[in-house]
Amino acid sequence: TSFENLKKILKDKKLKFNRIDKVNDRLESKIFGDDKLSHLVYISCFSKTECESIPMWDIYGRNKYGVRIGFRIKCSDFRRSFIDKQGETKCEPSGYPLERIVKENNPCADWYYSIEMKDVVYDINQLKNSFIRQRIETSDDEIYNLTYMAAIKRKEWQYEEECRLVTCLRSARDDVCIPEIDAIYVPIKYEQLQSITITFNPWMEEKDKENVRAFIKSIEELKDIDIVYQNSVLEGELKEELRNE
Repeated sequence: TSFENLKKILKDKKLKFNRIDKVNDRLESKIFGDDKLSHLVYISCFSKTECESIPMWDIYGRNKYGVRIGFRIKCSDFRRSFIDKQGETKCEPSGYPLERIVKENNPCADWYYSIEMKDVVYDINQLKNSFIRQRIETSDDEIYNLTYMAAIKRKEWQYEEECRLVTCLRSARDDVCIPEIDAIYVPIKYEQLQSITITFNPWMEEKDKENVRAFIKSIEELKDIDIVYQNSVLEGELKEELRNE
């Protein structure tokens, strides 16, 4: 990700969850058909592998300020250890708090979230067995199985070796309009963080690395957490033409 996003994550203590129809893979929202249910689904993407990925640097951290952030948690449940107030905190979109959204015919619709950790399966044939979207024969209604939601992609995306935090907005009221929000920001906590590893991108200059170190050092809440800085194993190994100024 970018240095600016690193700042937002570590200083604001929030993770950005993108709406699923805003991600790179259009298939992920197409499986919902024309139904706006996909507008309630948001994801934050991670990978369990420690090996660097050239395609991932190229797509997500290509400019000279890009970094890779690694989190090591003291216990095994990343979701519960890293997400703050699981199941209690209301959502917050970009720009303003999503405490109460004014919607047509219902001026007080509270929206909450629940979060799951899912490993992505790179096999779209699994869609045949998952019945994410299935029409009920006796009516015009459709039902959705959210177990596989946001967890099945084409094999061409397998280089990402992705796991995800997946959230679905839920309303405390019936018959409310789906909010039009591109992303939500979910609070995180540091209590169970054992270490943070910052990998500088292959093209980053020394002065920019120092800016990253200085910023992280300024965050008081990270004083007792082990911060590891490392250069990319690809530093000096990629053609200059790949660099995006």
